[in-house]
Amino acid sequence: MSIIIAAKTKTDMVVENVIQTIATQNYKPGDKIPPESYFVKEYGVSRVTVREAFKRLSSMGVVTIKSGDGTFVNAIKPFEFKEALLPLLTINPDVIEEIYETRICIESYIVELAALRKTDNDLAELSMTIEHMTECLNSKDIDKYSLYDDQFHNYLGKMCGNTTLESIYESLMTVRKANIAKSNKTDDNLTVSIQEHQDIYNAIKRGDAETSKYVIKKHLLRSKKNMLKDMNRL
Repeated sequence: MSIIIAAKTKTDMVVENVIQTIATQNYKPGDKIPPESYFVKEYGVSRVTVREAFKRLSSMGVVTIKSGDGTFVNAIKPFEFKEALLPLLTINPDVIEEIYETRICIESYIVELAALRKTDNDLAELSMTIEHMTECLNSKDIDKYSLYDDQFHNYLGKMCGNTTLESIYESLMTVRKANIAKSNKTDDNLTVSIQEHQDIYNAIKRGDAETSKYVIKKHLLRSKKNMLKDMNRL
């Protein structure tokens, strides 16, 4: 049986475009955005379509509509977002700081448990992933490198042997992928990244929980620095 994929409606496209507008024009929580008439003209759609899009944005928590006063941007919290809202998270330095604080807290404990509970199969899986990352670096395939980078971190979550912790970590998956993609911008970044992943692997292989925690924190702090640098160039 074939799978039918629903086409995007005009309302869907207006929703996505408004989110991108809020992100790229750096609207802050509490800022008022242009009226419906602006988006009718900007996107060449009917007022009904724009009104429906704003209702959906309101239900998603992106905006608050105040009758007679206008439409205002809401604060988006990292654990309350849907994938469509990712642009609003990745342009806010305060949210980036919070996300990385959360990642450091969770991943430090994950690698500590991974170092204590690793199996030979786990080590083989991590080693193979690093090999794939090295191949991607050599072929300058940054996008594919980032996929293997995320796979490495995802596998660490599975290694920790704590299903509750793994589930919490998986809730960060979309944000984590965005972090990785934005951090892995150049060959120089990838070269350092490879070494850091190798250092994490080596510490886990030795069963050295403290060094594992130190290296993962160093790795994430560098990733955060690259993210913030990238934002300043926008």
